[in-house]
Amino acid sequence: MAPDDVVADGDDHPQHHPQHRSRPRPEDEYGDVLASLDEAGLPGACFPAPDGGVAIRVPLDDAQVLHIAQVAGPLPDDRADLTGWGVSVIAREAGEELRLVAWDGAARTDVPSLLALVSAVLLDTMRGPSSAA
Repeated sequence: MAPDDVVADGDDHPQHHPQHRSRPRPEDEYGDVLASLDEAGLPGACFPAPDGGVAIRVPLDDAQVLHIAQVAGPLPDDRADLTGWGVSVIAREAGEELRLVAWDGAARTDVPSLLALVSAVLLDTMRGPSSAA
């Protein structure tokens, strides 16, 4: 049986499709981010985003999650396509809808900038809502 016959029979093995490139693993693309978060005491993991791409989630206390994506959408599969960080804290109380607690974003793509955003967002959650006079 010729290799073309195997492909025609429905074998989707990447070896039989030279034009097919496997997508990078999110853990490989964002491994330095996950390691830096872990070193800061915020162990997280990559999760598929509903609209494609991935997001990094770090469980926090009080039914809250630190959510890391781009400013406008999920993290791209290829880190080279990252245009900036978006960091939010999302809460879900029992029986309630998801609620945005705090958010910030920046057009920078380096890990130190992300860690600064994470710190700022977490500080905002500790301060609580501002009381404008």
